[in-house]
Amino acid sequence: MKINLHKAIASAIITCGLVMAMGKAHAEDEALITDRPDFTESPQVVPPGRVQVEGGYTYSREGAAREHALGEVLVRVSVNRKMEMRIGVPSYLWQRDGGRSSGIDDAFLGGKIALSSGGGKKPATALLFGTSLPTGAKAVGSDAWQPEAVLAASWDLCPTTALSINLGAARPVEAGTRFSQLFGSLSVGHSLNAKWGTFAEAFGFNKADATGKSAKYANGGVTYLINNDLQLDARFGIGLNNHAGGLDFFTGFGVARRF
Repeated sequence: MKINLHKAIASAIITCGLVMAMGKAHAEDEALITDRPDFTESPQVVPPGRVQVEGGYTYSREGAAREHALGEVLVRVSVNRKMEMRIGVPSYLWQRDGGRSSGIDDAFLGGKIALSSGGGKKPATALLFGTSLPTGAKAVGSDAWQPEAVLAASWDLCPTTALSINLGAARPVEAGTRFSQLFGSLSVGHSLNAKWGTFAEAFGFNKADATGKSAKYANGGVTYLINNDLQLDARFGIGLNNHAGGLDFFTGFGVARRF
């Protein structure tokens, strides 16, 4: 059964407003840490009393198939020092693969729980969990919930460089067929200076779709910190021998704002 999109978005906005209204005055936080533009999720949660909104645009091509995704909005709401709520607002998609289709994709609801703060040789770790909601347009959305869980870890190799990994499992649905999926990623982030940062990563899926084919990608990009609560980003990635039958790449840009 479809979930009413307007109610889902309204609930997200109301929740964010309540958290902001109830949040106590806080000292100046350190620079925000985002879960974009790389595939790898960070183990850090949003500071108490804060709301962080991340979004952007991506163009991807896989052989003859092309897609534009505008929105990619993730609302991250602090629950406490160890947990955040995560609300994925539907993006608008334009797709072309033999024919043309467009519409809003599915919403997402989940959370992140910090397991350890790290330090020294110990990694910071967190558990992420959630599911898509069948709210999207028929042409681009799904009629079923698609749950997933991710274990995220990050080590500070030195004051300017960090290594992050993700290990995840999901139960997606494609063309009415549900299947089990495992995925993982490894990302290295480096701060060039107080404003500019770069990253490089590799990620892949043991089953990218219901046919059981695997998929692997390499991705890299830059971030620019305007201030501690506002960051811009850009990225470019390629498929690695995914038998796409042609060009296989994606590129995009985005912004993150903490309130």
